Amino acid sequence: MTTKHTEWSRIQSKLRTSCNKSSMRFARQAPPPPPLPPSIENPLLEPGVLICTLLVIISAWYIKHLLQRPYPTLNKNNAYLCFPCYTGLLLLFHLGLWGIGYELESPLPADLAYDNPLLFLFLLSPVIGFGLLLISEFLSWLFTSVLGPARCYAHFRHPIMAVHGSTLLFYILAYAHGAVALQDRFGRPLYPVRYVHWFLSVSSLGQSVYMLLNTYAGAPAWLPSALVRYLLAVPVCFGAGFLASYTTAFAPAMAWLALSFAAFWYMLWVMLRMLRLGEAKGVATGNAPQFVAIRIAIGLVWHGFTIVWLLAAADWVTPLTEHGLYIVCDLCAKYLILFVSIASIN
Repeated sequence: MTTKHTEWSRIQSKLRTSCNKSSMRFARQAPPPPPLPPSIENPLLEPGVLICTLLVIISAWYIKHLLQRPYPTLNKNNAYLCFPCYTGLLLLFHLGLWGIGYELESPLPADLAYDNPLLFLFLLSPVIGFGLLLISEFLSWLFTSVLGPARCYAHFRHPIMAVHGSTLLFYILAYAHGAVALQDRFGRPLYPVRYVHWFLSVSSLGQSVYMLLNTYAGAPAWLPSALVRYLLAVPVCFGAGFLASYTTAFAPAMAWLALSFAAFWYMLWVMLRMLRLGEAKGVATGNAPQFVAIRIAIGLVWHGFTIVWLLAAADWVTPLTEHGLYIVCDLCAKYLILFVSIASIN
């Protein structure tokens, strides 16, 4: 019995050893856990760094060519380049941020067309409005470049068409494809491409005013340097404004916000100074009141963007209401560029 018991114990020990080995082999052959979602570990690929860097590079390139006299950028010989450059830059930012891995989100709720059709139509108004403006400006350019005494001013319409085309592209991409959406420091959606199309619009307004004033006899010598300083302030304003929304730490965010407001008021001062020159030159031609109206409207509309930003930062408006208020400001600001063109032709 003792021998049988010892043999049986040996068999049980072997069975336990084999079971442990098989379980160990099974554990080693277990499938690996699913991979984690991709994350952006390179700080150079952060959207704030990308946007600010590209805006500064583009502004520096433009200013470099602007200072190459006697043929500054966007004269009557190459003004047509602003349309493919503006729309291409906006599309580049959209595809670049999307290709890095950021998610797309539409500013419109999915069921808004059924819940509130009037609000849905209002939020679609930029697509219709800027589409019609682009067609109208293109036809006007087509006729003025061929017929009539105003054909020498036809190149003024290229920056306007570029702004309307890039803004139309922004809203089409946001509604049909979705815009790259981040989360700001207040927990609200943040669309970086929106800052790019604001950068293009404000830069174009300065270019349009400069092109107009440069046609007057006896244009002052400070005019080119004023445009250079204006174009330097524009990317600082919108780049720092984006970082003020995107940075989570309080102290850096307030520093970026202060820099953004300082650049904003500086470029507004330069713009109003150039418009005062147009008002003085327009006394002889009778269109000085148009420059006065444009100057007042720019001061009001530009501050409208800052008011909407502050309302959103205080969480006093919903993200949908914020988007709707930005639409109102966009429509008003883009029409100002059209009024500058009309004043120039008049």
